[in-house]
Amino acid sequence: MQAADREISRQTAVKARAVAEFAASRPASVDRQQGERGAMSAERWAARPEVLRPLSEWATPELAIALNLTQQAAQDLLEESLTLVQRLPGTPPGAGVRAAAPRAPVAPAPARRPDRQ
Repeated sequence: MQAADREISRQTAVKARAVAEFAASRPASVDRQQGERGAMSAERWAARPEVLRPLSEWATPELAIALNLTQQAAQDLLEESLTLVQRLPGTPPGAGVRAAAPRAPVAPAPARRPDRQ
C-alpha cells in the first residue's frame, strides 16, 4: 500500500507541474487591459486569488474544458498546482505534494444496498 501511495503522490506532482506549465503559457499580459472593452472588471480581477493574478482570465475556462471540470474545480486545481510548484520547487517529486494533497482512501467505501440505507 505504501508503494501505491508513493505512486499516487508522484503522479499528483506530475499533474501539478503540468498544470503549472499550462498556466505559465497563459500570461495575463495577453489579455485585454483593464478599461478596454471586453476586459475583466477591476473588481473581478481584485477578487481573484493572488496566485492566479499573473494568469490570463481565460486560463481557468480553458483548463475546465480540457479536463472536463467545472470552472470552480479548474480554478482550485490551478491554485493548488501553482502553490505547490512555486512554494516547493526543490522538493523531490511527490514529497511536497503528498503532504499538501488530501489523502486518497485506501479502498472505496462498500456500496450500500437500497434496502439497507
